[in-house]
Amino acid sequence: MKFLIHLVTESEVGQHVQEIACLERKEHRLEEVGLALREAKKLLGAIQQTMVEQQVEEYLETQRSCPLCGKTRAQNGSHTLTFQTLFGNLKLRSPRWNHCECQPHHVKTFSPLLGLLNERVSPERLYLETKWASLISFELAADLLKDTLPIAETVNAAGIRNHLHRVAERAEAALGDERVSFIEGCPGQWAHCRAPSLR
Repeated sequence: MKFLIHLVTESEVGQHVQEIACLERKEHRLEEVGLALREAKKLLGAIQQTMVEQQVEEYLETQRSCPLCGKTRAQNGSHTLTFQTLFGNLKLRSPRWNHCECQPHHVKTFSPLLGLLNERVSPERLYLETKWASLISFELAADLLKDTLPIAETVNAAGIRNHLHRVAERAEAALGDERVSFIEGCPGQWAHCRAPSLR
């Protein structure tokens, strides 16, 4: 028995069908029933790669023209960037485009993909890494991610620690300046303050 898994993308330009996986089952045994973890990881990785590539392609197409004059921006090379997701690290082609000449700019070129992927790690991956790393050791959190998600070769304790510290710094910065006390007045006057109502 064969199972063909296709990803169908519908957009304004039409429909695009891409084969993601072909799974075969030759024997009727308990071990052959349903998806194996290895297959599920591979399947999730392939779906993620295809979805992100198509989303990036559509985003870049929307950014291709200058928003002011509508002129198509010329490409000036490209580079590869890595986007870390729950379902694997994705290598994506990031073009460099010339700025339109309709208005002055400080630099000649820019990478439009950075407008979409302003972080190189997906929020879902940061969430799981920081959640598990706050409950167990960085090494155990890395092992747990490797066991359950298709990121075995791309996750390690040091990376999780760095991501956790980055999230903590962002959360700390969002809190603003630390206040020493939330009670007004000097400590000598606090004894004379009325106790808050219990209602």
